[in-house]
Amino acid sequence: NRKRSILTVTCHAARHSNYFYWNGYCLILLITLVSFCIFSIPPHFTGNRIQISCTLLLTSITFRWIVNRSLPTISYLTSMDKYAIMCIFILIILCIWHAMLGSLIYLSIPDLRVTQDMWLAYIDQWVFMSAISIFIIIHIVLLTWLYLVPLKHRRQMAKKDFEYRQSISKEKKTLNYTLLSI
Repeated sequence: NRKRSILTVTCHAARHSNYFYWNGYCLILLITLVSFCIFSIPPHFTGNRIQISCTLLLTSITFRWIVNRSLPTISYLTSMDKYAIMCIFILIILCIWHAMLGSLIYLSIPDLRVTQDMWLAYIDQWVFMSAISIFIIIHIVLLTWLYLVPLKHRRQMAKKDFEYRQSISKEKKTLNYTLLSI
């Protein structure tokens, strides 16, 4: 029946996520957004389209590699990893589209020139509108998820921290203690 003292320690540790939002998500978003500007190049300049698409793809892969080197190694994919991989797949799909368009132009148009009224130009415009629409929808879903899941936990922890600080200040007011300086 011995009595023992108990000390309970609680710690709240969280990363400052703004760094990752601005230096991770935002830059990957900008690299991927630039890939949609490639559709402003006329379809018969397939080589230029593919060259720029592949350059953006390599830029995105290199950026992901550099960001991963600056973070601790973990055995699971973070939301930023999943986002970067999704953007890389979007860039790959656009590269494949530009290659397919070049093949279609080569096989169906003798002088390799596409004008605005040709069916290939309409298909290219349709692919652009579809791709940018899907990209926007994905980002609306992503932003909604970020607000509802990770940021919800952060708000809950901030509320708990605030309540804890209030309870500590109330306890300090009720306690009589003597400050000793040694």
